[in-house]
Amino acid sequence: MCKVNSPFSSSSSEEEEVVQPEPDRGTKRTRRTLPKHTNKDSELEWKEQIQTVQTPAFSGVPGINKNLHINQDSSPWDVFEIFFSLEVFQLIQKETNRYAMQKTNKKKQEGPLKPKSLLAQWIRVSLQEIKKNSFR
Repeated sequence: MCKVNSPFSSSSSEEEEVVQPEPDRGTKRTRRTLPKHTNKDSELEWKEQIQTVQTPAFSGVPGINKNLHINQDSSPWDVFEIFFSLEVFQLIQKETNRYAMQKTNKKKQEGPLKPKSLLAQWIRVSLQEIKKNSFR
């Protein structure tokens, strides 16, 4: 484990596990471990860390995959759903709501929220709202 001191982390005492690269695959991302004293989602913070990764050579057959059931009558939404599964939408929903909660809690520590502020009026985003606003 190595100590990380970043302007994007919540404290300088957080530890980070560095994952060793696999042969011919480049460097993997690092996984951040949570402090041992908590497991609350609201205490996770975004962190910027950019690393280079070597992309393996393409070895597939190019062209349209006929198993996708996409044809000339398919809508743009049909194609969009190939790349964005239900799990992706659920993750976006979870992270959107977590981010709003973190921002709200941080502002509340600075003092009371103004009643008409966006954060004071925040309502958790539903999965339907995420899907509806993802493809405009």
